[in-house]
Amino acid sequence: MKIKRILQTVVLVLVAVFLFASFAVAADKALVYADKISTKPNSIFFVPINIKGNPGLMGFKLTVSYDKEVLSLPVVTRGTVTQGGMLNDSIGVSKDGSFDVVWTNDSAISDDGTLLVLSFNVDDTDVKNTTLKLSYSQDDTFDESYNDVVFDCKDIEISFGGEEISNAYVGEIKEPDCSDIIVSVDAALKELNFGLINEIDPDLADKLLGSANSTLNVMTGKENHFADVDSLVSGYKDAVAQDFVNTSLDAIDTDVIDSVISDALVQVGADSIEKISEDKKQNFVQAVENALKNQASDIDGISDTLSVDEAIDAIAELDGENAEQIAQGEKVPLKEPENSTVIIIAAVSVGLIVIIAVAVIAVLHKKRKLRNNEEAINK
Repeated sequence: MKIKRILQTVVLVLVAVFLFASFAVAADKALVYADKISTKPNSIFFVPINIKGNPGLMGFKLTVSYDKEVLSLPVVTRGTVTQGGMLNDSIGVSKDGSFDVVWTNDSAISDDGTLLVLSFNVDDTDVKNTTLKLSYSQDDTFDESYNDVVFDCKDIEISFGGEEISNAYVGEIKEPDCSDIIVSVDAALKELNFGLINEIDPDLADKLLGSANSTLNVMTGKENHFADVDSLVSGYKDAVAQDFVNTSLDAIDTDVIDSVISDALVQVGADSIEKISEDKKQNFVQAVENALKNQASDIDGISDTLSVDEAIDAIAELDGENAEQIAQGEKVPLKEPENSTVIIIAAVSVGLIVIIAVAVIAVLHKKRKLRNNEEAINK
């Protein structure tokens, strides 16, 4: 009877441990979601992806899946939670209607707010609604101690009711970054049927300004970011140049960038960017653009938006920042392969199993001893 009580106690403890572990995991789940979106066909719309109950993130990997027969041209920009750190996506190499978004930082961020802002283009369609599906990689979603942060990802409903976009920014107001500015101005250019920033109809300039500012308000919470059309044009050009630098540094190895610029200099017969002759500048810009695009298709060209001298300045900025990264040997923090919580639970479970095994052996040993005693008596 004593052994039976021991076994019952051990089983109850084992059940309690697993119930506690399950409760602890459930309690640490962070909700990742967006409000339902109502938009109109032939438009660009925006989806702020929010996090609630953030226990402290230092890295995550989200996968966004969508119907590419309905939606196209996805773009990812930072939210309030991801203002720092490194943010990358696989849009440039994605072909199956889904893409990954990876963020890592050198410290954990515990604020609730906006993880990302997604934008999509929707052409004329008879479809009344569609769904964005969110999922995540547990191995790549972790806190400052490299413990798992568990996400509860919710699908996002998009309806096309002929209405204006109904989604609004959720979270603290943030300063628009280069991606926010590019997306907002590109959306305004599309709405007013302008091909490029240099093709603005002066009679529609105020509408362009209002449309871009309105979109930035949806994406970042900031109102009237651009004071006038001139500041919009200069801000857009600066954003294009900075995005070119950022995307190149994120997508291409530093030694490859160095080689691309060096080869382009050889092609135009110059030993530095500062010494390129006026008649060779355009050739140099084109050579660098083509070579970088061959390395990473998501790098946008700059020569259509920027003047030759502005493009040269952007490449010089890329060259300088690339040289700094080579000198510093920067590395992205990687998640440790094992999770301490899982290890602890596994260790406790193994220990309890050993206890049970020992108890069972003791019972069998006692039964064998009793049987031997009975046999001895019978003899």
